[in-house]
Amino acid sequence: MKKDTVKLFGNISDEEAERIAADYPTGDKSQRDRIFNEIERRVEGRTTSDDMDVSGVETYRPRIYMKVISAAAAVVLVAGAAVGGSYLLRGRDKNLTVEPSSEVMEETTETTSAPATEEQTTEPEVPTEEQLLELLNSRSYDDYPQLNIGYNIVRNTASTIEHGLAKRDMVTGNESMMVKFIYNPDCYKDVDAETLADWGIDPNNIEEVYSSSEMFMYKDLYICVFDSTDENLKDLYEVTDRKDSEFANPNVFASPCNFYPEVILEEINTGKYEIQEISGGATFLGRDCTSARFYCPSVKEYEKKMGRNLMYIDDGDYANEIQLDILVDNETGFILWFKSTQGDCTEEYSVDTLLFNEDAELPEDGAYIKERLSGCIPNCEETAAYDLSILDETPDSENIG
Repeated sequence: MKKDTVKLFGNISDEEAERIAADYPTGDKSQRDRIFNEIERRVEGRTTSDDMDVSGVETYRPRIYMKVISAAAAVVLVAGAAVGGSYLLRGRDKNLTVEPSSEVMEETTETTSAPATEEQTTEPEVPTEEQLLELLNSRSYDDYPQLNIGYNIVRNTASTIEHGLAKRDMVTGNESMMVKFIYNPDCYKDVDAETLADWGIDPNNIEEVYSSSEMFMYKDLYICVFDSTDENLKDLYEVTDRKDSEFANPNVFASPCNFYPEVILEEINTGKYEIQEISGGATFLGRDCTSARFYCPSVKEYEKKMGRNLMYIDDGDYANEIQLDILVDNETGFILWFKSTQGDCTEEYSVDTLLFNEDAELPEDGAYIKERLSGCIPNCEETAAYDLSILDETPDSENIG
C-alpha cells in the first residue's frame, strides 16, 4: 500500500501538496468529494495498470442475515400512531450508510475478497461486565442535534403489536412521538365474556382492536391526537402546557415512562438481572453490536429485593424466571434489539429506523399539526380554550439560519 501511494503522489511537489491541503481541509461530504476529484484529476494519466499491483482482489458479496424470530409478552395499554417504512441508517460517521432489513441478525457471511489479514481472523473482543454496563450507560440522545428512532414491539406471538417513531430536534426544541397498538383477537382468548362486555367488546364477534396517539411537543405546547376503534377515543385531541406533560422530563427519548429501552436499562441498573453471557461480533441492521444474556429469578423476587409491596403480585407469571437477550450498538450505546422470555410470554423489541442529524426527519411543524387537528374535537373544555394561533406561524425550518 505504501509503495502504491508513493507511485500515486510522487509527482506532486511539496508546495503543490501543501496548497491542496490548505484549499481542501477535512470537512463535509462535498469537501471530501472535491478532494477526491482533485486527486483523481492530478494523477490521471500518470499511473497505468502496469504500475498498480491488484492481484488477490476479488468481488465482495453482501453479508447474509438470519431473520430474528418474532415473539412478544405482557399487554401494555398505552396509545400510539402507525409509522414505518424503510429508511437509510447512518451512524455518527456521516460516511456510514446501510440499508435496514427485516433479516437483521447476522448468522454467517459469504464473501470473496482479498486474503484475510491477521485482524480479520482474530476473534472479536468480548467486553467485561463492567465494560458492557459502561457501554449501555454511555448512550446520549443529546449527542445528536436531530434524531429519529422507530421501533416495533411484538408481544405474545403477535397478539399485540406496537409501532412507534420518536423524533427530536434540539435546534428548535420540538419533538414528536407517534405510537400505535394493535390488539389481535388472540389477545382476548383468556378473557371471560363478562369482562369483554365491560370493555365494550362483543364476545361473539371479537375483531382486531387498535389505539393510537400522535404526540407533539411543539414550542410551549403539548398536543396529542387520539384515534381508536373505541368510538369514545376516536378523533379526539388534547392540549396542555408542555411543561406539564410527561415528555418534559426530560425529553421524548429519555423520559422513563416513554421510551422502552430506558425502562430495560433502568431494570438492569437496579439489579433486576444478572449477566449470564456476553458476546462480541454481532450485527443488527449492519451495525456492530455486543450481545448479552441476562437472567432474573422472577418479578416477585425482584420486587421483594427492591422492598416493594407484594400484595398484588401472585405466584403466577410473576413467579417465573425471566431471560433477557439484548443487542447494544457499539457506537451509540443504544439498545437496538431485545427479547424477554418469561414462562410462555415473550416480548421482542427491534429498531427499524435510526437516523441522525441531516438524515433525520424533523418533528412535525405547525402546519401539519393544524391539519391533523382539523378533523378532530377537543377532549375537554380546557383543551377547547387553548389558543392555537402559534400553529399559524412560519414553520421553524424557515426561521433557522
